[in-house]
Amino acid sequence: MDIASIFLGWLLGMLSPVIVSRIYRYYKRNDLHSGISKEINHIKERLILTLDTISHTTGSYDRELIKWLLENYEKIKSAEPAILKLYRLQLESSDEVLQAMIHHQAKPEGTGLSLQKFSLLFVNMHLSDISLFSSVLQVEIFELKNRIEILNSEVALAEKYFFMTFDSNISTENQEIVKADLINKYIHIESMIKRAIEQIEKVNRIKKI
Repeated sequence: MDIASIFLGWLLGMLSPVIVSRIYRYYKRNDLHSGISKEINHIKERLILTLDTISHTTGSYDRELIKWLLENYEKIKSAEPAILKLYRLQLESSDEVLQAMIHHQAKPEGTGLSLQKFSLLFVNMHLSDISLFSSVLQVEIFELKNRIEILNSEVALAEKYFFMTFDSNISTENQEIVKADLINKYIHIESMIKRAIEQIEKVNRIKKI
């Protein structure tokens, strides 16, 4: 066996672990990115529909919000055609007809909502692997995680106020205060949901490498 063959064998032996490691990281990064993308876009759909529901309670549901909801909901792969159709129909309607539709959809005054928290289960299970991504993407994923956690804490507070509206031990006067606080909490949650959706879009736009 000549020296060149020996050297080539030695070189391949040295490089094999590096090559295998790079291939492993490549496929793991792709699988991780796919999993995170599916999870955050599923949550995005829930966030949009939750914002829609809350806005009928706070009275913020208007043409401007409908346009925003449609622009974001159109990007959802599993978007319900009936919901898209409704948003488009409302935007095409005159102000008078739109107001009639909004009035029909509005929640009765003083109605509370039982909101559900948003879980980034897949992201939380793979926190140590997020280092496979570019530093820019890592920062934005952790920013999204932070926003969802803060949103969930606000949802928990809203839930507390919601159940207080059923507490017979609270005076009528204080019940009115609780209801007003609950509406203010919903308004705050609306803005937080918008920021979370915008953050999801930011994550979607960034390359994984």
